[in-house]
Amino acid sequence: MSEPEVNWYIDWQKVKASLLELADLAEGMIAEKPRQDYLSLVAAGERGLALDHLASWLAEDEVPISDHMRREMMLLAEVMRMTDEISHILSSCPAVPTSRD
Repeated sequence: MSEPEVNWYIDWQKVKASLLELADLAEGMIAEKPRQDYLSLVAAGERGLALDHLASWLAEDEVPISDHMRREMMLLAEVMRMTDEISHILSSCPAVPTSRD
C-alpha cells in the first residue's frame, strides 16, 4: 500500500479565517481580555501560539466545548502539526451536554 500524497501547501489566509471564526465561537466562553489577546496573536501571525493559548484558556476553567468547536480546533491543530499538544490540552474540556428528549 502506498502512502497518501501529502499536500505541503498551507493556505495561511484560510487558517487565519478559521482562527477568527474560533474567536467568534469562544465569545462568552472566555473573558474579553484573553479573547482580545488571542485576536492580537492571530493578527501578529502567531497562529500556533494563538491556538495553544485559546485551548489553554478553555482548559484552565474546564469550559465545556461543542463537538463542532473541538473538531475545528483539532483540524487547525492538524494543519499546524500541533495535534498532540492541542488534543492533550482539550482533554480537560468536557463536551457540552446534549439534551435527550
